[in-house]
Amino acid sequence: MAWQHQRDGDLGAASTQTSGQGPSAPSSLGSPSFLGSTVATTHQHSPETDTDTAASEQPHVIFTWGYNKRVPAELEEVLNKYDAIVMDTRFNPDAAKKGWSRRELQATFGDRYTHAAGFGNLNYGGARARGAAPAGAPEGVPILADFSAGLAQLKDAMATTTVVLLCVCLELGKCHRHVVARELLAAGILTTELDPRGTQECHEKKCCRPKKPKSRHGDGHRKGTSWAWANQSPSHQVGAGAGAGAAPPAAAATGPKARRKRATPFSNNSTAGTGDQTAAWGPAAKQQVASASGVTFVTGARPRKAAAAADAARGGHHAGAGRGRGELPRDEPTVVYPWMAADELAALSVDAATLRDDPGQLQAVLAEHGVAVVTGLLGQAEALEMEALWQADLLEVIDGRSVTSKHAAAIRAIEGPCGIEAWPGANNDYIGHAKRGFATKRGMPHGRFAWACRLHPRVRDAFSAIHGVPPGELCTGVDNVMWQGFDAPAAESNTEWLHCDQNHITGLTWPIVQGIVYVRPSHTDHASTTVVWPRSHTINYDRIMADPQATQIAQKQKMRGQLIKLNTLKSADGRTLHAAAVEGARRVPMAAGSLLLWDSRTTHQGWCGGPRLAQPVCWEPRCRRDEAALRRKMWMCATGTGSSHSSTEGRVHQMAPKELLQNVKGSAISEPLCLPLRPSLIPFGIRPEKVEGWSAIQNHLWGHNKKDRYSRRNADTADIDELRSLLRDDIVDAL
Repeated sequence: MAWQHQRDGDLGAASTQTSGQGPSAPSSLGSPSFLGSTVATTHQHSPETDTDTAASEQPHVIFTWGYNKRVPAELEEVLNKYDAIVMDTRFNPDAAKKGWSRRELQATFGDRYTHAAGFGNLNYGGARARGAAPAGAPEGVPILADFSAGLAQLKDAMATTTVVLLCVCLELGKCHRHVVARELLAAGILTTELDPRGTQECHEKKCCRPKKPKSRHGDGHRKGTSWAWANQSPSHQVGAGAGAGAAPPAAAATGPKARRKRATPFSNNSTAGTGDQTAAWGPAAKQQVASASGVTFVTGARPRKAAAAADAARGGHHAGAGRGRGELPRDEPTVVYPWMAADELAALSVDAATLRDDPGQLQAVLAEHGVAVVTGLLGQAEALEMEALWQADLLEVIDGRSVTSKHAAAIRAIEGPCGIEAWPGANNDYIGHAKRGFATKRGMPHGRFAWACRLHPRVRDAFSAIHGVPPGELCTGVDNVMWQGFDAPAAESNTEWLHCDQNHITGLTWPIVQGIVYVRPSHTDHASTTVVWPRSHTINYDRIMADPQATQIAQKQKMRGQLIKLNTLKSADGRTLHAAAVEGARRVPMAAGSLLLWDSRTTHQGWCGGPRLAQPVCWEPRCRRDEAALRRKMWMCATGTGSSHSSTEGRVHQMAPKELLQNVKGSAISEPLCLPLRPSLIPFGIRPEKVEGWSAIQNHLWGHNKKDRYSRRNADTADIDELRSLLRDDIVDAL
């Protein structure tokens, strides 16, 4: 299997798991050898990646807008709304359509209209027919007349006012203005597409989109969202030389949607729409255009059948709540984030061997970048042992009383050399949220695997170095396991939901650092990982806090209002910040046995697009934690439910089960095979002599009747002494 080869490349050739029974306690983990060597931490700034500077130096917002199927009164409404001028980017502005010629626009808008011939497309319509395009230029690929001249004209205008760049095509993917926007981004100028109502729209969502199908899943746009190329600096564009170790971004959309009859990408050409042109518009043609223009094609709104195959690639654990199966999110567009380049990753890396002797190194990296990668946290034997513990957790949750012959064959495969790679993906929704990539149910957040990661000595050393206190003075959170099976599909794009996890306005002002222990590698396009925007935890975080949305969330949700999505920010500066975040965010390639750390103020999100086995960890000074938080975490340890990341808050995770689960009977068919499952494995924290008593009081822990079976309420009202009698002393001490 592909993942077997990846693991072998990182951890060694042989797996020691054969029986399906790993070590029974994390305390059996020793101090294995370290992997790798110390990585240099020198970071060089570059104009392409220093998005903070680009965003802060831009005087006014730049919008793009297409007028086809619209009337000049709509443009006037937009200009009045944003107190803007219009800059015409057509090479030949003498349009035949009534109201849209240069003469008519000058008469309507006066000095609020200007023509930027340098942004015109030489390879379109009459200009191409007259030989304006260079000889041999591929038909349909936009070629700008004189970008430098257009840029100088735009800079003069934007120094005093907001500018709307105007062109013909309604859809961005069919218009040359996407090339103008891309070149402006390379010059440090961010742009935002406007929809017909003058609200801000996602460029990327409109890119090469077919006619919207008649279905119940909305248009999928979010007000104030940046565009597709905003996530690719010039060094990460298709056809450009990415840094060593960086995976190339996705190029062309394929699958049911690619086979659907659709318009050509630049169908305003004189030859667009012909049979030959349409027939040639497949993956190869997309790659040609991608190489020439730097565009990354991603899919937009899809029919439910076409979307169902990509349900697992929707972008993390907070996205998409409340929508039906097979539907795209109503509010959040999709986006493609490039991989972090090797030199960027090196600047964030710290060797685990240095944590105790030089804790200041990790502190310095986090202070500067807001994110760090601790390499060599687990040796190859330890990583395989952790994997065996997860294998044991999966096997324990299977209900042996209901196993049939079809189930037995699958169980033998899981127990055999294939191990967790043989786990049927159809079971993942029963142990968690498959589309979001988390194992949240049936006690999985409190299995052997999760606690082995939390209690690992070098994990505690890392957080001890961060907070400057001894490991014994820290307390842990009990977050959910990150698990996506090995049949999880790769993703061309993900839902865009960049956010920060700390809202100072709620009163949570102390520093919090989150972490993820990667047991399996996540560094290819067929892998789920984490997306971060380095250096976003200081000035840019303050800009988030200054937005009215942060105050509104704090007032409405109180201490629960920590998560703030950047695509919900309401101010003009917030929208500019969001555009910069999409441009600057990167997928982090993680080697097996490494620890990703980031400041909760850092902008980040999850990326779902293939297998992942990892454990979120968060240790904080115990002096911050109150008795109410301890009570909730003890209840979670007894019921097998997970918490949010913060160990001092001790909040029940929003994806935790709301009530006691029932048995899963399993399926009698082979495809998809669903194994019979117990309501829960026995949480690792339960005292061995108390297992029978723990089983007998499950209804009591979850509430005696259905009305009372609500996890957050029961966590707040549980008897702390009763919980203490059930739990192991070392687990209570860790909480």
